[in-house]
Amino acid sequence: MEKLRVLVAENHYKMRCFMVVLLARDFSVIGAVSDGEELVRSAIHLLPDVIVSDILMPRMGGQSARNELAAINEIVPFVFVTTLGKEVAQLLPNDSPVALVHKDDMFDHLNSAVAWVFAGSPFLSPHYRDYAPSPTTLRLREFLKKKHLNHGLNATVLRLLKWADTLETTASEIARIPTEADSVELIAEALLGSAGGIERQLLLKSVQEALYYCIDFASNLTGPQITVRLKRFLSQHGRVPLVERFLSLYFFNAVWFHTAESFRGEMITMDVLEHDQQQIENICHEAIVAVYQDIQMFDARTAQKLIDEIEQRLRTIINFEQ
Repeated sequence: MEKLRVLVAENHYKMRCFMVVLLARDFSVIGAVSDGEELVRSAIHLLPDVIVSDILMPRMGGQSARNELAAINEIVPFVFVTTLGKEVAQLLPNDSPVALVHKDDMFDHLNSAVAWVFAGSPFLSPHYRDYAPSPTTLRLREFLKKKHLNHGLNATVLRLLKWADTLETTASEIARIPTEADSVELIAEALLGSAGGIERQLLLKSVQEALYYCIDFASNLTGPQITVRLKRFLSQHGRVPLVERFLSLYFFNAVWFHTAESFRGEMITMDVLEHDQQQIENICHEAIVAVYQDIQMFDARTAQKLIDEIEQRLRTIINFEQ
């Protein structure tokens, strides 16, 4: 019996290789690409029986690639693989059977998913069964109905990056900050641009929390001690994790602030908060990695590109790009 012909799309090289090895046990893997645009071109040329694709990839995600193929009447069964939260299971397209497999479930369930969708049946790996939307997913849906972001976020990202790059030259300035417990707060104030009102409060809160993260949440340090810890963090990790943490905190804080009225009285546990904040942080991380791959230096345009990319990925999470 002739084996099913499978096309793979995954932007991370090692994960792509792992998927190919798994699928090759039962199927003929006819191609492996790294983004949605390549996936569309390869699918048109190779005519696979089934496509196995990550959801979030640079340039074009898996669902957008599926939509483009459908638009030209190339209807191919899809298996989506991802590390996204359980809420995506509720948002699978229903125009034809698809499968959803969490990457932690791939070893035992990826090949079964391929067989199921080819036979015309939907498939969910164990991670996505018995799903109920998380509080943050519901809040994200409410938040993204109306755009709340403005230029203040863009400007703060640029100032944060510039400050991280020039920490050596500004060390003496930071050292002159008084030794009161609010030294981090004073640094955060200095990093903000001209934003005002609620936007300034959200930016200030997010910058402060990001700085506390970099200094291991120590609250009783002097200005020079803060400088030493910040330099150590940047030396060990670089500026990307700092910006990533700031953006994830900002989006999380903005979502919860702007949806507070709609969800007043809702009981939320600390475990749920931590889980959902981690999910938003993961989205920011993927967006930053994708944008950094395409640019040589940060300016206002690329900072805005990063913010737009994160917002689009948030929309992908809650709407599955439908």
